[in-house]
Amino acid sequence: NNGGGNLFTKAGSFTVDANNMKNVIDGNYVFTDGQGWTLLFNDALGMNIRTHYDSADKAHKFIYALDLGSRGAGNLELSKEDKSFSPASDSWNDIPTFTGTADLGVIAAEMRLICKADGSFHFFSTNFGQYIPSLEGTYAEKEGKYVFTIGEEEIETVLQDGLLTATLPVSLPVMGVTGIPTLMVQDILSVG
Repeated sequence: NNGGGNLFTKAGSFTVDANNMKNVIDGNYVFTDGQGWTLLFNDALGMNIRTHYDSADKAHKFIYALDLGSRGAGNLELSKEDKSFSPASDSWNDIPTFTGTADLGVIAAEMRLICKADGSFHFFSTNFGQYIPSLEGTYAEKEGKYVFTIGEEEIETVLQDGLLTATLPVSLPVMGVTGIPTLMVQDILSVG
């Protein structure tokens, strides 16, 4: 659903239905000529996803990790046929996400780094968020790497075993633990 507009509307809202479940997730979209769709989900993580255009199938595609709690979880592969789309020669930068585990001695905190289309990011714990302060900052893509800026500090990704990684600090103030280096690995979801 594209909010009642047509395919070439530049911005609007959407809903996703999965099998017999209506309005499973919703959000807003922005279409960029020659690039594709940026989808801004109204979910707990505030996910932002950019589509990839598959020229063989003539369709914009993306994968969304859907978690309905007790009703189940899985990856949804969604596509929208667009036979008249002409990709621009400029590259379309992904909106990256990273995951990792912070070993804080007494706990192992599952960490997520979610980037937004506006150049900001949110770094937080998915299982100990009440104890671990989240971090906010900005990111930019430079020469095939990402640079995350938190205040005055810049953290650059490194290519490791074919994946981009970044080491970010995690703190557990209630235990007096600060700045534990935590390796974050870029999530890779393939389409097609």
